[in-house]
Amino acid sequence: MPADEEAKGTWRRVRKRRSQRFYQVQDATLEPINSDRPGSSGCSLELTQLAIADQPWWSLALEAYGPPDTLIHTLKATATVLSASYPPEFPLTPAASFAYPHWLQQVVQGKGES
Repeated sequence: MPADEEAKGTWRRVRKRRSQRFYQVQDATLEPINSDRPGSSGCSLELTQLAIADQPWWSLALEAYGPPDTLIHTLKATATVLSASYPPEFPLTPAASFAYPHWLQQVVQGKGES
């Protein structure tokens, strides 16, 4: 990244570290899938640790894949199982769910919450 562009605020340095896992919905449980061969249907879970201006952030993303008629069920079932074990002190809310460009704009403008 050009140092002068970062200094002017045109560019933002964002450090990222991603972890991805694949799951298959089996009844009311999630079964991990070998990431080398994720199978024909399931759901990927990506956890990303981010840092911008030395401020830590993280993101969580789910992406269902497979036959189109199974995608919504797979996504909802995965989210339901995962949210049941999610720490209550860090609620996942629709108000805090948005695309990466929107998040980055909020952080740059000082409106983001860590």
